[in-house]
Amino acid sequence: GAQERALLLFSHSYLDVSFPQHSHLNTRAVRAVTALHVVDHTLKSTAQVRANMAKFKMQALTEGDRGFTRPRVLIVCPFRSTCLEIATAILQLVPGKKKVKHRKRLQEEFGPGSDDEEDEQFKKKPEDWKDLFRGNSEDLFRVGFAFSRKTVQAYAPLTKSDVLICSPLGLRELTGAEGEKKRQYDFLSSIEVLVVDRADVLRMQNWEHMQEVLKVINQKPQKLEGIDISRLRAVFADGRAREFRQTVVTSAVQSLDAEMVFTVGPQRQTAAASTDKGLKRKLGSAFGFSRKNKKAAATADSTDEEANEEEMPSKLLEVGPACAPRNCRGFVRLSDPPAGEPLRRCTALGIAKQFFLHVACPSMEEHGERLFEAFEAKYWKPLGVSLERPLIVCN
Repeated sequence: GAQERALLLFSHSYLDVSFPQHSHLNTRAVRAVTALHVVDHTLKSTAQVRANMAKFKMQALTEGDRGFTRPRVLIVCPFRSTCLEIATAILQLVPGKKKVKHRKRLQEEFGPGSDDEEDEQFKKKPEDWKDLFRGNSEDLFRVGFAFSRKTVQAYAPLTKSDVLICSPLGLRELTGAEGEKKRQYDFLSSIEVLVVDRADVLRMQNWEHMQEVLKVINQKPQKLEGIDISRLRAVFADGRAREFRQTVVTSAVQSLDAEMVFTVGPQRQTAAASTDKGLKRKLGSAFGFSRKNKKAAATADSTDEEANEEEMPSKLLEVGPACAPRNCRGFVRLSDPPAGEPLRRCTALGIAKQFFLHVACPSMEEHGERLFEAFEAKYWKPLGVSLERPLIVCN
């Protein structure tokens, strides 16, 4: 359809693409489009590396053609059945009759493990439910595919793969979280195309895994062993890999969590992470925080500002997930126009999302503090960094 053709067009242009129209009715077409883009990018990239080998030997290579590590494409999906469907589409689109190593093992480990589809209860489920949970619904997996001239190897080591298809939990087992000692994420340092399949389903699992994985994608590797610096592309050496990485997110619905994928990246110091004293003072005043030192109310404005800033919790302004720049090529959201007069007005005003927060409290004296804590926990930490030009109204 027109939506899938637009998805192919913008994907091929290497823009960041949000596609909140992924349903059971078009799932095969959407995954065929993403698989085609993945195959096209991988084959062109590997062909360029092979073509540059002769120039490199003659010392005639003028620019880099590699990243820190080999993996170029990362596909994140919710279930093993989804992984098998995407992998099958990729293997079918590879030109020529290339031999696929470990194809039988892939079918055995990712194919349906029982006859659930023959169960009477399964047949009574809605079509979208059956499409989602048909087959193997295990959510712990990671598999790499290595492309060569004559073969495609499934189950290749992650560091020697070109395409990775993983679940958030499968990646989180390796990447861990900040503060843990044994963490492996160097193989994600040179990802050029990130595809998040059915972000709405991933949200129903454990979205924290996805957040932690996003923080380390395109982060410079911990170890530089085995890296050919002479063939390293400038964008990776300069730490600008995220700005040139394409991110494609498909989902059944539009959500802030899915939009957050485009703004979360490797941790770095940004203006948003610094302490803004003026904003602290304004928010503290809006939420009705009282100063601990009441005598400061009669002092000069400078003293008044300092008192408000001391009372204001500074951790509100701490950035939760690391904020990263978007794709330098641009961003497009392929969604239907909003229906209904309220949504039309919000769209005309540029208001993308509205939140209304009601917080119960035992007394009016504690109202401001409780409201502030709820706002911090529910909205600012998980979603604040994904918002552009937020408007906070308190009354």
